[in-house]
Amino acid sequence: MALVSQLRIYRIRQGLMDEWLELFHDKLVPLHHEVGIPVPFASRNTADPDEFVWIRQFESADSVERQENEFFSNPPRVALGDVRGKFVESLEVRVLEELPVKQMEEQGA
Repeated sequence: MALVSQLRIYRIRQGLMDEWLELFHDKLVPLHHEVGIPVPFASRNTADPDEFVWIRQFESADSVERQENEFFSNPPRVALGDVRGKFVESLEVRVLEELPVKQMEEQGA
């Protein structure tokens, strides 16, 4: 089965980005890894300081629901409370399926 990624675009509530980044890196990423959900990418939009973009990956389309349930029911995650409600003003999620990319051969002289 193909690896499935979620491209997640969050608008963080104004003035909370620094606190969000600390929570994301110190708590949320390790909790994702505990349940087998890698987070290979995270970035702040340089043109919009309240936009945060990240990717999380799942084993397959069939495993997304199971892995999300494991994440959200993990006691340390439950203890964090309503993270989205506190930090996230709006969000978009795009589901991406990994495709092979042909590598260009180097041009010889």
